[in-house]
Amino acid sequence: MNGNCYEDDDDDDDDDNNNNNNNNQSGPLTHGQSHQAQNAAEHTEIKQRRAWTREEIREVVWCYMYCRQHFTENYNKMYEIRRHRNPESRMYMDAKKLMNQKNYIMKHNKIT
Repeated sequence: MNGNCYEDDDDDDDDDNNNNNNNNQSGPLTHGQSHQAQNAAEHTEIKQRRAWTREEIREVVWCYMYCRQHFTENYNKMYEIRRHRNPESRMYMDAKKLMNQKNYIMKHNKIT
């Protein structure tokens, strides 16, 4: 010791800074961190909800009526008919979501 009792503390500060830098480097993420990263990526891709147009509502009801007259009320068949007629429209929808939309339309008299 050269009479300066704080001489060794400078070395410890450098070690602390190195440890902090190591914590920021890539490594295995915790469960919560992985979900945060995943949610952040998903939120940048999410678009605002788009309202159903009259044409889309009519198309859902038409598919339902056509399916009911020619086949059965099988929601998978209704989904296939709608997807065949509108392959690019609301691609995220599956058969169950389409049937839920049909039920909402019929229950609330959305068809005009």
